[in-house]
Amino acid sequence: KYAGEGGKGSAQAHRRHPIDGDAAAVARSRAPCEREVGSAAEAVEQKERVLAERAALITGASSGIGLAVARVLGEEGYALTVSARRPDKLEAAAESLRSDGLEVQSVAANMTDEGDVVGVFAKHREAYGRLDRLMNNAGVGIGAPMEEIQTKHLDMQLGVNLRALIIGTREGLPLL
Repeated sequence: KYAGEGGKGSAQAHRRHPIDGDAAAVARSRAPCEREVGSAAEAVEQKERVLAERAALITGASSGIGLAVARVLGEEGYALTVSARRPDKLEAAAESLRSDGLEVQSVAANMTDEGDVVGVFAKHREAYGRLDRLMNNAGVGIGAPMEEIQTKHLDMQLGVNLRALIIGTREGLPLL
């Protein structure tokens, strides 16, 4: 049985993840090409692997609004991927969430780097296989009078506040 069959509600597992049944049912539920490649042992391993029923990814999660939202979602039962650019500050924030018993994966990333943004989503996908909430919260604000705006600051601001939001949403949509 899969989520979406015989019921509604956010507490159900995602439609791509088995809720119950035996290993043979898991193997039968896969597309033919996946069935041919996978073994019965892999089917049993997948059944036994505990997948989060709900997962969220929050960028800009090392402090402020991002960290607060991560905490609330974690308390509501979401497994979390949190991301920010400063590894030390991010890990301290993630540890504070973990110390409250929340399931947290931290992934440091420079949101102006497409490879880093794509990597955050790849690590989230690998850990949880689903995405129920996405908060593209990372942002920078560099203010200056128009005649004093430096191009490098403008590029950074557009890279984080616009480009990363679009790339992140693009990467997250297939999981939503």
